[in-house]
Amino acid sequence: MALEGTLRDISLEDLFDIFVTGQRSGRLLLAQGGEQGKITISRGRIADASLFAMPGRTLVASDTEAMIRMCLWDHANFIFVHDKALDNQPIQIRATFPEILKQAERQRALAHVTLQTTDLLRIDNRPDVSDDRIEINREEWQLLCALFNERTVEEVSRDLGVAPSQALAVAKGLLDRGLLRNPLAEPIRPAYATAPTPIWANRVTNTNKKPESAPAGANNVLLRAIIRKVQNL
Repeated sequence: MALEGTLRDISLEDLFDIFVTGQRSGRLLLAQGGEQGKITISRGRIADASLFAMPGRTLVASDTEAMIRMCLWDHANFIFVHDKALDNQPIQIRATFPEILKQAERQRALAHVTLQTTDLLRIDNRPDVSDDRIEINREEWQLLCALFNERTVEEVSRDLGVAPSQALAVAKGLLDRGLLRNPLAEPIRPAYATAPTPIWANRVTNTNKKPESAPAGANNVLLRAIIRKVQNL
């Protein structure tokens, strides 16, 4: 039996929860505006995806890029047709749905950010990308090489001898793909003059004893652990 409805009734995230939990195989067809999408599911995993412009079914995106664009839809009509024959369909997309959804949410957030030539940029040493292979063109490579430290778009464009508008376009593309960060657009974390005192430093085991001291370097270890935890949220 086919499952059909709209993303107003059930989100794409909830649909994939159903597919993963039930290890379903089949094809999910979506339509919104002038575009149609097709996603092949094999035992709960995304095998491949395509996005077409209508009329004419002109291919506009495939696989991960197609999935990201469909994750941005919020009122598409959909129909899922179960097909057991797709249980052994070759997997073309390595990323999981949560990883793809995270990229889509980042692009949605960046759509409201206007990049200026005076904005600082830095290379993200932990890029949030779903593919093992990262492909960049010549202009992107030159801009990344110029970012040996946090620098403004204006400084980079001057060093590369290109117009600031050209550098802005390249930088925006790298930001959208999660390869660059704009430090000024990130949440501000509170700064501490010293590391916070761990709980064990105030623990008293005997009323005649002074508070125990934390092991040497424990404050720094705890602070680093907290920072890693925050960065992984």
